[in-house]
Amino acid sequence: MEPLSLRAVVTMTAMFGGFVSSYGVMVPFFVKRYEISIATVSSLFAIAGFGALAGVLVSTFLVDKIPARFAGSLGTLGIAGGVIIISLASNWQLTLIAIWVIGFSNSFTQVASSQYLTSVGGVRASRRINFNNTAFALGSIVFPLLIGSLINRYFDLFLYTFSVVILIVGLTYFRNVSGYLTHVPNPNRNTRDRVTVLLILLGLTTYVGTEISATGWIPTMLEDQGFSSSSASLGTTIFFIFLFLGRLILIRFIHMVNLRRLTLQSAYSILPALLLFQLLEWHYLGIALLGISCAVVFPTGMSWIIRLVPGNARIVGIIFAFSVTGALVFPSITGLVISKVGSEYLPLVLMVPTIVSILFFSLAVRNSREKFLTRT
Repeated sequence: MEPLSLRAVVTMTAMFGGFVSSYGVMVPFFVKRYEISIATVSSLFAIAGFGALAGVLVSTFLVDKIPARFAGSLGTLGIAGGVIIISLASNWQLTLIAIWVIGFSNSFTQVASSQYLTSVGGVRASRRINFNNTAFALGSIVFPLLIGSLINRYFDLFLYTFSVVILIVGLTYFRNVSGYLTHVPNPNRNTRDRVTVLLILLGLTTYVGTEISATGWIPTMLEDQGFSSSSASLGTTIFFIFLFLGRLILIRFIHMVNLRRLTLQSAYSILPALLLFQLLEWHYLGIALLGISCAVVFPTGMSWIIRLVPGNARIVGIIFAFSVTGALVFPSITGLVISKVGSEYLPLVLMVPTIVSILFFSLAVRNSREKFLTRT
């Protein structure tokens, strides 16, 4: 029953993406709950990142060795358990353990379920991956707003409800998937293809660094310029709204696009968006332009790799490992830089990883032998 399994994957992605995107909303709550500093609470982002990286590495190794139904659903048990621990935790250390477990379980399941989506190959795989990434963006819009409105009075109720729902979704996936995510190496792939894949991976790593740094530091930039906390948080919501809209459009036309060209051109479009964000007094407009320009870089880059290495059950895990590394490294570097030059220069600072990603994508385009024209 493929439709139910696909709906389960998309629902899991929206819930995972929404929950982890809401950590920023939870920071003030944890500060008050445990009477600790913001600097102490900010460690949750690093803990979540290291948990995610560990989950990616373990899942990449196991994804073709255990039944697909287990690979794509086991993580929901860890997520549900971690979320309940957050509700019951009596100290900050236990909360951090729960956040690590959630990060690990999230990535473990996402690697396997994303590989399941791409197992059909061709344009269908590209459309499925983009739909899944769109679900992530939608969850990143809805859940921070929902948690922000409930956190002071009904947070525990939300956490228990979330746990029950994610277990039901995981069970739905488990009951509707069979077989293994097999690993079939391509004997025709040569060194040139491997170099192309590596260049795309490095481009995605630096791009993710730009995206996560932007969503992580935009609220700080806006608050430093006089915006209220709620108005500053709205900046991140606007980014994800336009990210979602861009990916929604791509779903309709994914079968008509040249993946190489669109990945590179989309990366280029981030530069003028960042420049306008820096120069415009209407910051929300600049953020909207940034969101729409970022929308398709990751899904098209990911689809490009998948078409280069069809049948590789580990490739999604490798993509996630590089992406998580970018999400870990670049936001910290960005924070150090803007602490020196001032948060008002955030858009200019973000141009650096963007230019590096453009360089990697450009080299990948020049090195690639594939054409990837329409309707492949």
